[in-house]
Amino acid sequence: MTVHRRDWLKLAGLAGAFAAVDPAEARQAAPPATATVSAAGAGHDYRPAIEALKRYVDGHLAAYRLPGMTLSLADAEGFSAVLVAGWSDVERLQPVRPEHLFQIGSISKSFCALRLLRLVDERRLSLDADLHSLLPGAALPDHARITLRHVLTHSSGLPADAPVFPRGGGETLWQGFEPGTQFSYSNTGYELLGHLVEQLDGVPYHQALKAAVLDPLSMNETRARIRVADQSHFAASYSPAYVDRPFVRGGRLAPAAPLNFANAAGCVAANAGQMAIYLHWLIRAGRGQGEPLLSDASRRAFVTPAIKAPEFGPQAQYALGLAVVPVDGRPCLHHTGGMASFSSSIHVDADAGVGAFASVNARAEDDYRPRQVTAYALDLMRAVREGRPLPSPPPIPSATLVEKPSQYAGRFVAADGAAIELRPAGDGLVLVADGAPRNLQPTGDGVFTAVGPADETSGLIVKVDGGVARSVGWGERLYQAPGVAAPPPVDPALTRLAGVYDSGDPWTGQAEVVARPDGLWLGGTTAMTRLGDGAYRVGGDAWSPERARFDGDLAGRPQRLNLSGVDLRRI
Repeated sequence: MTVHRRDWLKLAGLAGAFAAVDPAEARQAAPPATATVSAAGAGHDYRPAIEALKRYVDGHLAAYRLPGMTLSLADAEGFSAVLVAGWSDVERLQPVRPEHLFQIGSISKSFCALRLLRLVDERRLSLDADLHSLLPGAALPDHARITLRHVLTHSSGLPADAPVFPRGGGETLWQGFEPGTQFSYSNTGYELLGHLVEQLDGVPYHQALKAAVLDPLSMNETRARIRVADQSHFAASYSPAYVDRPFVRGGRLAPAAPLNFANAAGCVAANAGQMAIYLHWLIRAGRGQGEPLLSDASRRAFVTPAIKAPEFGPQAQYALGLAVVPVDGRPCLHHTGGMASFSSSIHVDADAGVGAFASVNARAEDDYRPRQVTAYALDLMRAVREGRPLPSPPPIPSATLVEKPSQYAGRFVAADGAAIELRPAGDGLVLVADGAPRNLQPTGDGVFTAVGPADETSGLIVKVDGGVARSVGWGERLYQAPGVAAPPPVDPALTRLAGVYDSGDPWTGQAEVVARPDGLWLGGTTAMTRLGDGAYRVGGDAWSPERARFDGDLAGRPQRLNLSGVDLRRI
């Protein structure tokens, strides 16, 4: 990836530009969803379903405060349709058009898997080959055997986003667990697979992918790398205006700087018509037809679940480059994609013969992807095919919805006497501090983002025992419920590590390290546990492969945080 720092600084300077056209006014005036049927297929009239989907897309964009969306629909009989809604460029009032390219993010991984499976069919690779022997120059850990299958299924134990040649910790990659024993999403692993493709094909990855996958599928308008030079073909896109805080629903957006990106983990860009072509092939592949790409054995491997993947849902599994998840009790191929300023989702129900893809030209809410849109599109199309009434649109969950808010309620006091209160309010919670209420948006189990006043946001974590909240970690303070024993003072060895560290790029952004009586926390909500080699494990799971190291001491404080191989400087 190449993002010039001057472009990133320019982006920061444009932080208020999204408001050049008032966002509320822009949403009211935004072009409503329109649909174009490019191929009628045979035997099914989807027009009522499309009208229902258009209404849902309009409501979805308004509820999440999104600029625009592109959407593809396909079925087993050849039907194709494209929907577009909202603005490509909010400032210039330019609507999203069907030909606009959108970055599909991690859905790109399925294309990488297809290229590798074609190499398997050519007998140039084995899924059980050791990555050490395939990429002898890579900075791989030498104590465990990592196979191609492990990397394709995110079970290699490699970290999520470390550079393939990381700085710090011996200058090699590391593992959090024995390969094959856990699922832990790794963009790093897929970046390595892209380099493997380059080595075997003898050309840059984007050329190899075009020749071996995109051209055979007739996806001639799809880009296998993202380039600033192609920016005029893309929808304009938006990212959070502030890199120093959690991003919440309705947060301020700013125009995103264009970027160059050739990493196999997420380098594909396509318009909705091109993704409809891919949906057709995925439907056929799920039904046993791998042509024109794969042998039957490779096709089965591509769509067959290999490992449980709770990151995609409680019953989700992962195959090779795609997840398999239940939608209304039916197994569907699925993936999402998140880039710095695009969010995407794809669902395919091969048994029912339907598929949908959607992409939004913004990163909105930290974990947002348009999953609801593609899942609802499947449900509508299945209803048409099964001759039943169209389903009602799924409710869009409130940003503040909290399950069992009463278990978090109470008054909590810190060691210095500062007090806060968590109160049930509406469908969620508010935090009251110094007499000022702040809405809480849940982001995980017991983890929240406090919103306001103004554009301020901050992370907060509540520890619950026996259905009762015992403590609240917010900023540098640990607030405790009445009757809970006073915590020990903050360890001075942790205090020296606390601070704000900045990477200077939009992917890693800033990281705040907080020292409290209950330990060291990244962003105030993610545990950091000291390991024997001086590094800190990041994350609550004992097998988490994410690591943090501190160095460059000056006046007793480290000036550098190395977060999973990426350097951030104290600011």
